[in-house]
Amino acid sequence: MELPASGRGGSVIPRMSDTPNSGISFNQEGSKTFVKISGRGSFQNSPSFKKFYLARIESGTTEFHIDMADCPAMDSTFLGTLTSLSVALKKRGGGRVYILEANARNLETMKNLGIDRLFVMDHTGEPAPSATLEAVVTEKPTREEATKQSIDAHETLVEAFDGNETKFRDVISLLKEDLSKKPH
Repeated sequence: MELPASGRGGSVIPRMSDTPNSGISFNQEGSKTFVKISGRGSFQNSPSFKKFYLARIESGTTEFHIDMADCPAMDSTFLGTLTSLSVALKKRGGGRVYILEANARNLETMKNLGIDRLFVMDHTGEPAPSATLEAVVTEKPTREEATKQSIDAHETLVEAFDGNETKFRDVISLLKEDLSKKPH
């Protein structure tokens, strides 16, 4: 399914899918995209989340407000995908990613990976207006899509902070090996 891009004269922004209960919802207000993550951020929803935010950036979003009040945990692939969001905005000339209401576990993980500095950590920020949120549902990625996104996410974490190279070197190596064995 696709959504019209506001103010873009007929262009469209892809929806993430039509599968219910993805745990990701959004609202667009001008150049701000509010995203609410409900449930675990993981390798399963990372590929679709990345497609979604890249389309939003293409349509003019310069600020992402990520409400994590209902996100108990994130795996390293999702954390790398969030990091990629910040990098993508920087490559487009700037923008900000606000992390709202992240729990202590998520904050500590971001700090340990050295990526907290890429975001504006905000416990009092403007939450996603829940009355107007639209479901952003996640397509189940193919094994190849999930593996490629996981490689990209982990490489982004390594590029973001030198200390991550030793943490993710073996993961990246194994994922690349797995991808090369997959029949084409």
